[in-house]
Amino acid sequence: MMNAELGIYNPDEFGSILENPTVQELVDKAYGNLESQVQIPFIMKDKILMSPGVWNNFYYDAAAIASAFRQTEWNQRNQALFLDHVDDRASEWIGEVNSLRLESGNLIGDLVIVDKPTAIKLAYGAKFGVSPKVVGEADWNRRIHDFHFENFSIVINPAVKTTFLNQQIKTKGGNEMETEKELQEEETEEEEFF
Repeated sequence: MMNAELGIYNPDEFGSILENPTVQELVDKAYGNLESQVQIPFIMKDKILMSPGVWNNFYYDAAAIASAFRQTEWNQRNQALFLDHVDDRASEWIGEVNSLRLESGNLIGDLVIVDKPTAIKLAYGAKFGVSPKVVGEADWNRRIHDFHFENFSIVINPAVKTTFLNQQIKTKGGNEMETEKELQEEETEEEEFF
């Protein structure tokens, strides 16, 4: 476990603790057996897929998102959901986004996940986010004015911070936002200064 002289953990000893039947039973009681509880498809309803704001140093306003939503010819390919933007390998396809719609300037949809390991991680509470892959044009001041959606990914650190799943989101000042709506209101206030 811990080397008292050096004050460090021995990962080999720590790993064996997790395999201990008593420890496993405690974990199962605390979290349940996710392997048997998680049903495929695993659906996360009404999630933010994109919001107005500055993402990857480009500004996306609500009008541009609405235009892209209307102009994208939605199909199985651009509604695909991948891991970490690896969209050229079938092994990284984990599901799709459905029930797409616009609400208060945000693109909203349901995540339909058919990859059991990813579903288990999300059911456990993994702090992942959704990242849309978009292709478009920007003007001289990096304001996106014409784009369309290519697909979506589950990632560790999404550019669009309102897309975090399973997490209370912290703002720049360190204050916790109670809901995604509160974060959206703050993002709108920041846009006014852009």
